[in-house]
Amino acid sequence: MPHHPPALIAVDEDLVLRLAEVADAEQIARVVGLSLEHLTPWMEWASPEAADPEQQRLRRQAARPEDGNDYMYLVLAGDTMVGACGLHRRIGPGAIEIGYWLAPFATGRGYATRAAQALTTV
Repeated sequence: MPHHPPALIAVDEDLVLRLAEVADAEQIARVVGLSLEHLTPWMEWASPEAADPEQQRLRRQAARPEDGNDYMYLVLAGDTMVGACGLHRRIGPGAIEIGYWLAPFATGRGYATRAAQALTTV
């Protein structure tokens, strides 16, 4: 049985990681849309479809964190979504990958470093 990380991770006083929910679809799509040019060279999923709220809704509905394979977190600086990060069991048995991305307006502030450190601890 896989270990399930918490739904909410308070990284510090400024940064929180929260498991993404269906209700987050519009917010995710908006931040992805703002970030497409920045993300496209690095993220195969970064496409106009990923910036569509309905597609994000469908992705969140299909996500099953309870199966222990994929956990997507919103990276929140205060009330603002600045990116996403996740834990993914796709690199082999007994291993888990940390993935992350930030919106261009949020880079250079240590958010990705602090989020990755928090996920490593989890």
